Amino acid sequence: MRRRTQVLLAFVLAVLMGPVSCAVCAQEATSLLVTTEPFEVALARHLLASGAKLYSDPTCPANLKQRANFGAQASTLLPLIDCRSQADLCRARGIVAMPTWEIEGQLYPGVRRIHTLAVLSGFKR
Repeated sequence: MRRRTQVLLAFVLAVLMGPVSCAVCAQEATSLLVTTEPFEVALARHLLASGAKLYSDPTCPANLKQRANFGAQASTLLPLIDCRSQADLCRARGIVAMPTWEIEGQLYPGVRRIHTLAVLSGFKR
């Protein structure tokens, strides 16, 4: 099973099984996210440097999936805007779904594949 599939499965189990098993699933997901590929790290740095933003709710499964796609190390570099604590900012930007990426002023709602984000942001490896 691919690493990203395993991560997604762990998060889905956490959501479906509730708080009792959530800690176990979170621990499993964290262990699966230890390794981050150099491409994901470089892309996360590029997104941050280019002024891109990821509007999110850290507790939402879709947001967790988006961050999991980057791996543990790269996900800490992402330009996150927490729409729970910055609701006025998210409303003002017209954020209606999370996650939503803002890249070069354009909004892209929903979970995006790593390579799609690279193309949208003009990332050159």
